[in-house]
Amino acid sequence: MKKIYSGIMILTVLFLLGGCHGDKESGKGPASCEAALRETSVHMAETYRDIYFEAAETDRLHTPEVRKAILQCLGEAGYTAVDRNNQWNMVNPEAAERFCTLAEDGGNDGVTILSILDNGGFIRYDLQTSGGKMDVVRSSLYWENGEPEVQYNKAYTVRSWKYTQKGYFFFEEYYPGGYGEPSGQVALRIKPLDEKCREFNRKYCLSPGYGMNNLFLCDWNESDFGALNFYDIYENFYALKYGVSVTDKYSVDGTVYELLPEAFEPVLQTHLRVETEEIRQRTDWNEASGTYTYRPRGLREYESAPDIPWPEVVEYKENGDGTLQLTVDAIWQEERLDKAFTHEVTVRPRSGGGFEYVSNRVLSRAEGVDFSWYEKPGSKAVPESKSEVENNGGKRNPEDEAMEAAGGCKDIYEKLAWVEDVVNPQLDLLSETDRAAIVERLGELGKTAVSDGVNMVHYEAVEDFYKTFTDGGASRVTIFNVQNGGSLAVMTFICDSGQAELYYVSVGWEKGGVPFIEGAGENPVQELKLTEKGYLIYAYKNRIAHSHLREYLRVKPLSPECRELTRKCISGLNYRSYKMLMTDWTEENVMEILTPEMFEDIYYVHTGEHLSLKNWDIPADVYEAAFTAAFPVTEEQLRQMENYDPVSHTYRYAHRRKKPLAPFGEVVDYTENGDGTRTLYVDCVWPDYNTDCAFQNQIVVEANDDGTFRYLSNTIESRDMDWTTIE
Repeated sequence: MKKIYSGIMILTVLFLLGGCHGDKESGKGPASCEAALRETSVHMAETYRDIYFEAAETDRLHTPEVRKAILQCLGEAGYTAVDRNNQWNMVNPEAAERFCTLAEDGGNDGVTILSILDNGGFIRYDLQTSGGKMDVVRSSLYWENGEPEVQYNKAYTVRSWKYTQKGYFFFEEYYPGGYGEPSGQVALRIKPLDEKCREFNRKYCLSPGYGMNNLFLCDWNESDFGALNFYDIYENFYALKYGVSVTDKYSVDGTVYELLPEAFEPVLQTHLRVETEEIRQRTDWNEASGTYTYRPRGLREYESAPDIPWPEVVEYKENGDGTLQLTVDAIWQEERLDKAFTHEVTVRPRSGGGFEYVSNRVLSRAEGVDFSWYEKPGSKAVPESKSEVENNGGKRNPEDEAMEAAGGCKDIYEKLAWVEDVVNPQLDLLSETDRAAIVERLGELGKTAVSDGVNMVHYEAVEDFYKTFTDGGASRVTIFNVQNGGSLAVMTFICDSGQAELYYVSVGWEKGGVPFIEGAGENPVQELKLTEKGYLIYAYKNRIAHSHLREYLRVKPLSPECRELTRKCISGLNYRSYKMLMTDWTEENVMEILTPEMFEDIYYVHTGEHLSLKNWDIPADVYEAAFTAAFPVTEEQLRQMENYDPVSHTYRYAHRRKKPLAPFGEVVDYTENGDGTRTLYVDCVWPDYNTDCAFQNQIVVEANDDGTFRYLSNTIESRDMDWTTIE
């Protein structure tokens, strides 16, 4: 029966190609050609009608198991078919393999290959080869109201094709002029692959893949996580853990979230054996608020699937320690490579079907493969060991400059605290005092340097650079930013003729004060502004994943008194999660601004500690002590709040929802009042809206006997933005 079907299909191919190519410039073949297409394709679809309807009714059409069942049904009917994603072995591959072999030898042959789609339809390729020339008729079938419908797409001559030793058949899908569509590559796996390899590939490799994460693109292990981007892995593991995309919960329109540890850390630890401290050092962990800053990738940051490779497990080995070692080839359809690169993945299966990734090692790359689909400008996830970027005017390479400056701080880093309770020691989070000492040392070395809460040294260099930039001249300036986790972010701004770009080098540290380059990248700067108050606000042309709309650095110094008042009274408060800083209020209407959502921040400002709960109920004495110390309110007033339970004498905890593009406040001036109070002049710094003073708060505070303070009133004045219009 298979031989009969094979013979019929070859005759059909010859007929279709003979008729359809007669009018291929218009893309429409004669009526007999289209009729033959429809008749034979409908017959193919009818062979698996029952499978289609059962899967459609149970919403399982998109599952791999349904595609496998369709393939088996078509195979039993004698057709040659493979699934669109090449994740199941081709059925009846002998005809396709013979066709490719004869094509290589310049012989004559024809074959029809079906490529099964996720929706239960298929793409049909009727191919004919003769004398080294290859022609194709491409058509498609889909289901409409329970009936198979055929669409004839086009007939064309293949411009180039390739059949690899591994068994991949690549050919260029050529769209003749007038279709308005780009040409592209088709990849069909003809030779079979071990079923165990396919099973491991589906379970461990396909879901992470190579798009928007670098789990398989760099060398790492449980002792050294290398260049792994934990934010990207979070988004991928989120889908594995919950079965839905992270975009189902978080907006991708630039919204910045503050995630509690319990919402972030367990997702990573589901498939990665990593300590909490390691996660916090590799992400934007805010110690003051006890949250992770997180911005999901925007839709425009996602590549389409054909533009990146997909993984294929080709070998496996079960290790004596219970782990599984997989050898994986990357299949790159667009580049016609069945081995774009090879890497070795080790996983640890766990009871109940769970598993952990243990390590990854890139074994080889084909010539020219550089992971460019992931390594975006300014966000290289697999950094080169040595930059190839040369800078203007014969200046020194930024990486050399960064390493030399880091060496000048070696004695400071030698004395810093290290976390010893993990396999790979890591720098503990640096205190402001530690960071200030490093900034001071860099200043002594003649470098421009800054850190969070620490004034920039040699800031005049930035002012000179900006003046040259606005005048249209050529210049550069390098700024060393000491990160909370200890690394040095070395940013070199280069400008010429009104255009600017940023070259970035990240210097990490090994125990003993040994610096190393842990990353590098470059990115054109789309916006650059130095405000009168002294903020350098800039935006990348190619926005980096998980970043804000605009980045910023405080260039001009802020007085020590203002910094201390900011740290003590303002840091930790949120502008957009409650009304305290977004409403005029006094003692008379203070209860209008007090809400359960703000308690967590007030508790931290009052005690200096993060709120810790055993359940969702807060003891009344804890709740009332913080609020009565921070505001002119009484216990009786607080007990009128809706979250107070007089039976249990507790207040119900309310988690706040942080709104996107949140600003921060800083005290820029203050006055001592005659009644013992102090008025703080607080600028609302909102870099995402390109301003260092959207509006100004005038907050009156008084000192408590225990050294804490109480907020007495707030008055707002509009500056760059009308605060009354902000939602």
